[in-house]
Amino acid sequence: MTESTSDNSGIIVAGHICLDLIPAFPARSASARLFAPGQMVEVGPCTLSGGGVVANTGLALGRLGLQPKLIGKIGDDGLGRALLGILETANPKFSQLMQICSGLSTSYTFVLAPAGVDRMFVHHRGANDFFSAGDLPDATLAGARLLHFGYPTIMAKMFANGGAELQRLFWKAKRAGLTTSMDMTLPDAGSDAAAADWKAILSGTLPLVDLFLPSIEELLFMLDRQRLSTLSGIPICGDELSRLGEQLLSMGVAVAAIKLGSDGMYLRTTDSNQRLKSGGAVLSPLADHWGERELISPCFEVDVATTNGAGDCTIAGLLAGLCHGQSLNEAARTAVATGACCVEKPDATSGVRSWRETQDRLAGSWMQKRVSMHLPGWV
Repeated sequence: MTESTSDNSGIIVAGHICLDLIPAFPARSASARLFAPGQMVEVGPCTLSGGGVVANTGLALGRLGLQPKLIGKIGDDGLGRALLGILETANPKFSQLMQICSGLSTSYTFVLAPAGVDRMFVHHRGANDFFSAGDLPDATLAGARLLHFGYPTIMAKMFANGGAELQRLFWKAKRAGLTTSMDMTLPDAGSDAAAADWKAILSGTLPLVDLFLPSIEELLFMLDRQRLSTLSGIPICGDELSRLGEQLLSMGVAVAAIKLGSDGMYLRTTDSNQRLKSGGAVLSPLADHWGERELISPCFEVDVATTNGAGDCTIAGLLAGLCHGQSLNEAARTAVATGACCVEKPDATSGVRSWRETQDRLAGSWMQKRVSMHLPGWV
């Protein structure tokens, strides 16, 4: 493992950003009454937090000691000003490239996380629908090393016309020599985003994506919705993960990383050294060490306050490990450790620790959980 340099401005985190409004629920679960007509559900104070990939992964990378450039669209409204304040409190530079759009509304999410149940989201896409490849100008990409882009599933221009704008965005990044990374999120099942042909969109986009980082639910939503409908009743298994990993590699990615919730993260890398060496400024130097691997890194034992932001912070940990030149195993452990630190706090990023603190915690007696699925011998 190599130490990072002090200048990490070569990282860009772009795409979806919103303001999260997170009411504190009492210890007793109120989930059964949340949407009952005429009912009042008493809650505690509301936490305001940055949400979406730009705020969550971007701020988590900042807490890990990296200094990414953050690029997204917000409205010229009160929610936008609150969101800018959150970014500037974390780092005054984090708001510099945010685009404030007159006449558009800032995206926001009510995060409903009663005790004992998985979180629920009430979301407004807002200005994110107008993000385009032109919002990443060549001058911004010049000199950068890595682009992480997130949530095209809830950004209208990114999935319109068969994903042509999404492909144009990643083509610009690859032409500039960047390592490219993409994350997803689940759209509303009844929305225009859900109706898009995501298998075709991915087929056109993934050859331009070096690291693809969906959750298992997001991946099945795009590739196999019939299997997704049975996921709660029939757990995922190692053989099925292998098939999905192989499918993503065949679609063109160099590194497939599938988030598994409480089971951790699965990673599969290509056996093509040429594909890894074409993986841009950050991945290419690790081609000889990251190739032809398959592993799962289980979650660490923690007391969970909320799972909000866990996936985004897990990705921040993986990207940080990549930028530090870690082996695939080390980067995977850093990823799930960062996600574990995240869930110890009620908001999306304040639980994330510094790089040194995270590595020290990993070097101690911190226990990883047992994986619940059957694995075919590649842990």
